[in-house]
Amino acid sequence: MTVSAISLCLSPASGYLAIAYNVPVIEVNMCGIIFTATFVPMTFVSMWMYRAMDTATVLRISCVMQLVGAWIRLFCDVDNGIFWPVLLGQIIISLA
Repeated sequence: MTVSAISLCLSPASGYLAIAYNVPVIEVNMCGIIFTATFVPMTFVSMWMYRAMDTATVLRISCVMQLVGAWIRLFCDVDNGIFWPVLLGQIIISLA
């Protein structure tokens, strides 16, 4: 549930983010589309992980991935208009 909330949180402000990073709006909207694209394959991966590993281990992996992805998004440089770290962080979060 938190992954979907984190993945889709940029959508309401996509116009403002596109202006701030000087990128097209579609590039900002890719952050939400990435979650939609990775949801189904990662569901099968998570089912395998829950079968092969302990539940606590799977949850720790997911939490670390969410944290790393959020850090990458957080420390992105807005002043230079570089948007690809936000997209990279979003991909990592969507895989959690």
